[in-house]
Amino acid sequence: MNKKLIFVLAMLLPLSMVACKGKAKDYSFVDNFSFKEEIKGSERDELLQKIADKLGGINKGSSTMVYEQVGGNYKSRVEMKQSMTLYSNYYMSGLEESTEVVERGGIKTTTKQKAENHWFISSDNKYSFSFSLSEKEGMDVDDLKYLADEAALADEQKRFGRVLDVEDFLGGTVYKDGKNYVFVASSVNEQYSPMEFGNDTKVAHGRMETQAVARVNSKFEITKVQNYSGTFMNYFSDSKEYLNEMQRVSYQYIEMSLTYGKRKAGNFAKYEEQLNKPVVGYLENTLWQGSVDEDGNFTQKGSPVTLNNSLKVENLGKVHYSSQATFTATADNNAFVFGINATTYPDAQRDSEKKVTEDLVLPFEDSIGNVPGFSVNEKAKAAGKQVINVEPGTYTIRFDWDVEVGADVKVQLSNVSLIRSFPQADI
Repeated sequence: MNKKLIFVLAMLLPLSMVACKGKAKDYSFVDNFSFKEEIKGSERDELLQKIADKLGGINKGSSTMVYEQVGGNYKSRVEMKQSMTLYSNYYMSGLEESTEVVERGGIKTTTKQKAENHWFISSDNKYSFSFSLSEKEGMDVDDLKYLADEAALADEQKRFGRVLDVEDFLGGTVYKDGKNYVFVASSVNEQYSPMEFGNDTKVAHGRMETQAVARVNSKFEITKVQNYSGTFMNYFSDSKEYLNEMQRVSYQYIEMSLTYGKRKAGNFAKYEEQLNKPVVGYLENTLWQGSVDEDGNFTQKGSPVTLNNSLKVENLGKVHYSSQATFTATADNNAFVFGINATTYPDAQRDSEKKVTEDLVLPFEDSIGNVPGFSVNEKAKAAGKQVINVEPGTYTIRFDWDVEVGADVKVQLSNVSLIRSFPQADI
């Protein structure tokens, strides 16, 4: 689970969407609060302005998230911790750790992940770049913008200066709490509808409750935000099991703490250097089936075979690709060709007028023996083409390779392999 700067995204969620007391495992909706003095009208507007004026002083934050879902046959729970630091030179970095536990059919699986999150405006003011880094998924690019003019730069700098927009973030009713302030937004929606359970028709009852509490100190600094949403039902939708009483089938809780202080300069040089080097734009991979004659001439038939593509980005100029396909060969459909159309750019601006497009042949012939029933068509090879002969049968295969863009903006392919993912019965 890669949340891609979920801390920032969570702060930008509408207040009414997300919670509010007790420990994370038992947070629940608060029916009423004991605050007496409500802030309204122009006084409320002035308060929001004072809070907004202080946002540029946020230098650190931390958050925890819990999401749990239950059904008739399963239960899942995700817990996540995050931290972030904001620097004076338009740089934000953070760490996240998550644990996901899923129980289904008596089998429990646990997945743990760690990732770094980064967001910065390059020192030459040309780019805004946000991404996450993890050992499993590599670089996951969330947003990469080329800042074409001073207006674009100013907009991006404003995002860093304020981190969040008060208008979207602080809603609901505002109360005075001693010298401090509390923002509260709550909603409850209920639905009733007839639903068939086996041979019976019963009343399905659902309730969605959301609540958010944001706390602001006497210095007009946001110190803590708690967001909760819970769904209750009297049935499990997956197993169509009717329950005698309402049960919470899902809930999400997010708690964030913010601190204010002087921002120091950060160092993101090792990440920004790749922005001005050649980068991978995209690869279009295509596998065509067809027939091949005795002279090695290939004739494609039908539509391209569906490919399931995945990738792991090492950096903007180097990517590991994997393509998997399942297809059936017959006496009249006895060959295939696998082609790659690659687009690269001299830098992260990705100027369409400077793009380089190449049609490539993936050099997997050395591993062709990994798939029984495949062989290189020598006549086509002698003519400078790659055609693979295929004996009748059903195959599931996978291509793996690395793509790297050289200084000349030309693609280099390496670590190429072709494997048969698992045996299939011949037809």
